[in-house]
Amino acid sequence: SPIPNPQSRRAKARQTVASRPRICYLWAMTLRHALPILVLSAGLAGPARAQTGPTPVDGFAAKVNDRVILIGDVLNMIRPTIRFYQQSHTGEELEARVREAFRQGLEAEIEKALMIEEFRTRDLPISEVVVADRVDAILRTRFNNDRLLLRQALAEEHLTLEDWKGILRDQIVTDAMRGQEVRRPALPSPQAVYEAYRRRRDEFREPEEVRVRMIVIRGGREEAEREVKREEAERVRARLDDGEDFAVVARQVSEGAHASAGGDWGWIEPRTLRSELQEAVAALAPGQRSGVLEIEGAFYLLALEGRKPAREIPFEDVREKLREELHRAEVEKVYHAWIAQLRRNHRVEILHQF
Repeated sequence: SPIPNPQSRRAKARQTVASRPRICYLWAMTLRHALPILVLSAGLAGPARAQTGPTPVDGFAAKVNDRVILIGDVLNMIRPTIRFYQQSHTGEELEARVREAFRQGLEAEIEKALMIEEFRTRDLPISEVVVADRVDAILRTRFNNDRLLLRQALAEEHLTLEDWKGILRDQIVTDAMRGQEVRRPALPSPQAVYEAYRRRRDEFREPEEVRVRMIVIRGGREEAEREVKREEAERVRARLDDGEDFAVVARQVSEGAHASAGGDWGWIEPRTLRSELQEAVAALAPGQRSGVLEIEGAFYLLALEGRKPAREIPFEDVREKLREELHRAEVEKVYHAWIAQLRRNHRVEILHQF
């Protein structure tokens, strides 16, 4: 059966991109290549874009032959990524990350459109039985076989059942095209895996780590205040010398960030500490404590609980990981070569840059 024109499917939804709450056609991206999946889930309501640029949601982002990719399609796809960035970034940094997400989202949409256009040129059939099976699977797994719930979700998306089936057809087409054209290469040979290990040996070194507890007493601004704090630190040292538990004392008196954990910093690389503390830790054996260290007006007492020397991770421990990485890289190489060929076979126009 023919592949439906995406514009007829999305015409009703074009003005409501910002309020699609339950059904969203996403592309799960590794940021190196995209794998299409249909995601039906709750909780995706909200703005379709971060307010970081003048991008409209009703314009054209790109064309592949005569197939139009809407800006709203790209924004809707990257909405979860935008929300993630909004939690930890603001201003120019947020804008830069959203711009990059849009670029990668548009690229994923273009790749999808290229696959569909190639499918059309080959005049390949697609069985309605396959589409019906996909509908039944989603109905069963996502809607507990309740067609009313499915129709309600579609109505909230301003989509008919046929609109949605058209989206499923596109997904099936891209799955089929990828499966046919991107044949999985053979696994790398044992020799190739070992050679990769030798080339990247520096990546497979674990640095030295230490398990440290620390009591911190902040000094005052004036010398008289610092003297009071110095005497307090010496009293704490005396308590430890008398056998009191370091963790208990740390919880009682430390003013450091890890006081509530008994001063425990966990396993850390010594290089993450300031140089004076690095030197003090280097002089300790597991089970030993430092004296009072005065560093820039603050007072420290350290306890070293353990030390893990630096080591090289054996080849046997990373062989499978390396094999998988090399295999994925080869699959990716084949995929991108295929996409490059599709770009030569079809006309791609970028109509909007975020």
